[in-house]
Amino acid sequence: MISEIILGIVWTIFLLYLTRLIKKSREPIYDPFGFRQIVTCVLLCENCGVNGVKPFERGDFIFKQVHECPTCKKGNMIITKVLCFEEKIKTKDELKYEKLVEKWK
Repeated sequence: MISEIILGIVWTIFLLYLTRLIKKSREPIYDPFGFRQIVTCVLLCENCGVNGVKPFERGDFIFKQVHECPTCKKGNMIITKVLCFEEKIKTKDELKYEKLVEKWK
């Protein structure tokens, strides 16, 4: 009876630990075909029309005022677009090959 209670407590603690590990890992989303998705935001100044780009953060949305414009210092930078790009992930063999090519140049 006591061993079953202890086993239940240990199992519960283990599952809580695993869920915390999963929540902490905020790595980019990986595609099984070897691509990584990169999400970015396009910014536009209300006053002078200067464009900018910043990495997407949780809570970003279109028409959100992010910060003051770095060029005119009068207007606010607003998110106008949220874009997603795919980047090919290089395998270990491709990285080794590139190092060999650089070595022989």
